[in-house]
Amino acid sequence: MKKLVLFDLDGTLMDTSRGIIKSIEYVLNEMRLDNSSDLRKYIGPPVEYSFKTYAGLDDENAKKAAAIFRRVYTEIFLYEAEIYPGIEDLLCMLHCHNIKCGIATFKRESYTLKLLDHFGLIGKLDVIHGSDELGELTKTDIIRLCMNDMNCAESETIMIGDTVHDASAAQKAPVDFVAVTYGFGFKTESDTEEYSCVKICGTPKKLSGYLTNLK
Repeated sequence: MKKLVLFDLDGTLMDTSRGIIKSIEYVLNEMRLDNSSDLRKYIGPPVEYSFKTYAGLDDENAKKAAAIFRRVYTEIFLYEAEIYPGIEDLLCMLHCHNIKCGIATFKRESYTLKLLDHFGLIGKLDVIHGSDELGELTKTDIIRLCMNDMNCAESETIMIGDTVHDASAAQKAPVDFVAVTYGFGFKTESDTEEYSCVKICGTPKKLSGYLTNLK
């Protein structure tokens, strides 16, 4: 019996792409780097990883880029986001079924809390954990922190996410994983083939339908 449903934030619970992409564009322009590629691929992984992988930066410059990103994102673009339609009703439905809801995200916990508070989601969530200020926690660590806070075992927990990073972390936790293809990462069922997904949902409505009958 599932007692805890954990959601990734960016691309799963909320569409935060507008603010993140504007912040990435700012960084790339500030550092005079190419910004002609699809910037949505930066969303999801740790920000330093994205700048190293997609902008080709070395460790030192990736840290510089990440620092600029965090500053402009939190000070200017954080609230350029929206909750996916149906998500608030989904959270209420889960609580009606006595299932706890939480956030396990690689977004910094400090501005995850600001964002969720701004959009009125804090009171609908039972546990919230994000990346630490030093970036030492893995996504698997974050999932386990949520489980520990809620006193839930692996078999009682399910993780919902839109990227390979979510799927891999869930496998390592190890907890059941539901992939969503409406976010920033997975686009088709074939994208999820190497991961053990108990369900693949293309819309928040289909995700709600699956979780309504969760056992």
